[in-house]
Order: sequence, then C-alpha cells, then structure tokens
Amino acid sequence: MELNNSMITEIGWVVQVLTALCCIVYLLLVLHSCETSGDRSVLKTVIAYITVLFLPFFFGVVYRLNPAFYVCIAPLVLFVLVISPVLLYKIVYGLTNTKGGKRFSRLHFVVPVVITVIWTVITTLSVPFDVRVDIIRNFAQPAPGYEWQSAYFTSLSLHIFGFGLIYLPLSCAGLLVYRKATSMEGHPNSRYRMRWMSAVLALSILFALSGGLVSVTGNRHIYFNQLKTGTQGVANITILFIFTLNILRKNYPPRQTRRNALVPVSVPEDAHDSAALEMKPEKKEARRKPLTTEKRPVKLTKGNLESYFRSEKPWLDPGLTLVGLAEKLGTNRVILSGFINRTYGINFNTWVNEWRLQELERLRKYKKYSKRPLTELIARAGFGSYDSYRRAKEVYKGKEEDDEQ
Repeated sequence: MELNNSMITEIGWVVQVLTALCCIVYLLLVLHSCETSGDRSVLKTVIAYITVLFLPFFFGVVYRLNPAFYVCIAPLVLFVLVISPVLLYKIVYGLTNTKGGKRFSRLHFVVPVVITVIWTVITTLSVPFDVRVDIIRNFAQPAPGYEWQSAYFTSLSLHIFGFGLIYLPLSCAGLLVYRKATSMEGHPNSRYRMRWMSAVLALSILFALSGGLVSVTGNRHIYFNQLKTGTQGVANITILFIFTLNILRKNYPPRQTRRNALVPVSVPEDAHDSAALEMKPEKKEARRKPLTTEKRPVKLTKGNLESYFRSEKPWLDPGLTLVGLAEKLGTNRVILSGFINRTYGINFNTWVNEWRLQELERLRKYKKYSKRPLTELIARAGFGSYDSYRRAKEVYKGKEEDDEQ
C-alpha cells in the first residue's frame, strides 16, 4: 500500500511538472507579440509565478533522493515558497492597474529575502549540518536535544501560510476594488471582470490553508501530509490551466504605459478629403522631407517624423518594428523609442497603432469601402489581426478619457 501511495505521489509530480513546462513554453511563445510594455511586464510575472509553482516539485525529488543536498538548497526552497504569493499579488496589481499608475514597490521582494536570510542564519547557527540532514531523512521528525530548532527548521509550510495571510487578502482587495470600478455602466473595461482571477485566488487560499494545516497538526501525521499533497497538486494544475488559457485569450484589460502630457498625433483637419491625403506624385515629392542623407542622419524632429509617416505610410506594414523603422531613419531603436516617448508620451506600438486607427477612419469615409467587411479594412489599415485592432482601440479610448479628465 505504501508503494502504491508513493507511485501515486510521483505520478502526480510528473503530471504537474509536464503541465507547468507546457504552460511556460506557450506563454514564452506569445511574449514577443505583446503590444505594450505593461502587457509584457504582466506576462513575465505570470511566467515567473508558474516557474515558482514548478520548482517545489524539483525540491521534492531532491528531498527524497539526496537529503544532504536538500539541506544545502533549503534557503532557496524557503525563498521560492514565500515569493509565490508576492508574485501573485504583483500579477493582480498589474492586471487591475490599467492606467499605468504607481509602480509596484520593490520592497515587496525585499521582505522575502530578509526572512530567508534570518531563517538561514538561525538554522545554521543553532542546528549542526548532520543533524539537519537526519531531520530530513526522518521526514521532519524532531532531533533529540534540538526540539525547537527542529520545529523552526521544518517551518517552511508555516512561512507559506504567513505570507499567504498577508498577500492573498491584498490580492483579493485589489481585485474587488477593480471589479467594483468596472461594474459602473459605461466603464471602458466593463467587459473584463476577470472572474477567472477570483478562481485563482480561491485556489491559492486553499493551497496556503493546506500548508498551514500541516504546520499546525505536525508533519508526523501522514494523512494530513497526503491531504496537503493532493490538495496542492490539484490546485497547482488548475491554476496553471486557468492562467495560461486566459492569458492566451487576452481575457484581461489592456495595459497603458506611464507617460507625461499626452500629445495626439497631428493630422490635417481635412482628413476626410481624399485629395488632401492622396497627394499628386509631383506635390508628394515636393513636400517630402527625408530624415536621412547619404552622408549622415538628420536629427529627429516631430515635423520631420510626421512628414515621413504621411509620405511613406510605414504603418501599413503589419510587420513594422521599432528596429526596422530606426534603420530606415538612420538611427537606432533606443534613440527613436526615447524620442517617441518624450514627444508623444506613449510608446512606439501605441503611437503606430494611432496612425493605423486614423487610416481606418479615413478608409471608412470612402464610398468604395463603405460596404467592405471590417476585417478587410483592418488589414488595409496595417493591423495584423482583429485582436490587435481591438486592443489598440481600447487603449486609444482610455487615452482620450484621460485627456478629458
């Protein structure tokens, strides 16, 4: 019977490890397609969180096969376990902070480091190395003469429970505030209620409670350990699927980057007049102001950059990148990105998408395009997909509301 229980536990570990690896690979594949720095930041945090959920399975294998090595990496084990609720709170903070407000404080990551250092110093000074190895070999049984030291050395689950008591309520509070705000009629993010995040938080609370149960009842109770292992395994796999599915479907509100005063892209007032936008070849050549020369690049200016965009219309290329545009302008991506951020207060992707949105509005005013499907017009305006158009429109709508306020 013990063999069967051991095999079931190991099979459960393998399933969780494979699930986590698949989810990480999928999320890494979509990381490059994020259109804003806010989206990339949230996605990177999700990948880090899933990695943190995956590492304890590796630690469990080391715990059984090599107790001495487990004692050596015990500080890393503690840090990984206590950082998980912090990362979850950062994810909730990033998803609900849609207008690029106050940044997530790095102090939240300092506290787990301090707790880990304190735990490492106390256990190293109070419990000899060979005694700690014996404690692990005996599955957390207290060592004679080191009762309280053994209890502190094996208090990893209690640390998870303690951090969960702090950060899980913070995560729930942040999500409740967001959902209350989006419940108002006409809110731009009313369609993104993020009920799936409520499920993730509920499972995380269950995960923390199961660890606290083992700490309170004692590790010697095998049934509580089996209950904890099974509960945490089911919770982990469910969390992995929920996160990956909703991130891939982009079932969360669009991010906006931090910026200074907003300067809208200037277009001619007679934008509805096709003659104004579709200049004759000779006039087009006369008005063009190239940004580069054969000898040296010309300094970037707002007028020159917008003139280049109106004449060349580079935004019509769905594959336009910051690096590619910088090469055409005779500069580099750092200079061009910084210039756009300083001049318009938004990042490169958002700025290019504004040109595409204006191109879409221009196309809609032509009679020959009036009966064409929206997907065709979106492609003609330079958007790579309907989803990228939808998110760009939502970001632009949120920007206009900020300007009105």
